[in-house]
Amino acid sequence: MHRLTLVQSSPEEPEVAVLRLSSEEHQQLHAQREGFLNHHQVFCKNVRGVTMQQESHPGLAHAAWISVVVHYPHCMCVAACMPAKQ
Repeated sequence: MHRLTLVQSSPEEPEVAVLRLSSEEHQQLHAQREGFLNHHQVFCKNVRGVTMQQESHPGLAHAAWISVVVHYPHCMCVAACMPAKQ
């Protein structure tokens, strides 16, 4: 997992992380949502819940994925994954 960027403006505002994931990491994120983000310390505080948005290419194998994750102050997240261009 490679965090491409993390945007933090203030404690009252959401944090936004952009991640580059291998195909295996992408599967782990979907299987263990909160556990994956907390294990990799993507955000300063642990997350309590993750809502995954529908993928643009579900079920297709890709070598790499880009995931955008928004972490709200109440520790809930929304995430979306897209295939990365090679």
